[in-house]
Amino acid sequence: EPLVELYKKTISHDWDQVFKEGKTTFRLPKECITGHVEGQTLKMLIHMSQARKVLEIGMFTGYGALSMAEGLP
Repeated sequence: EPLVELYKKTISHDWDQVFKEGKTTFRLPKECITGHVEGQTLKMLIHMSQARKVLEIGMFTGYGALSMAEGLP
C-alpha cells in the first residue's frame, strides 16, 4: 500500500543528514508526518463529502495529500 510505504520511508530516512547537506531549509523531524489516524480521517472526510477535487498545501512528504487522494472517486 502506498501510504504504508511512504510512512516507512519517511520514518527511516535520515532527515538530519538532508538538512546538513543543505537540501532543506528547515530541520525536519520525522514526527512531522501526518499520522495514520489523521490520514484515515482525511480520507474518510473526502469520501463522505463526495469531493471531486482537493488542494493540500503541505511541507513534508505528502502523506496527507496521498491520504486525501485515496478518498477521491
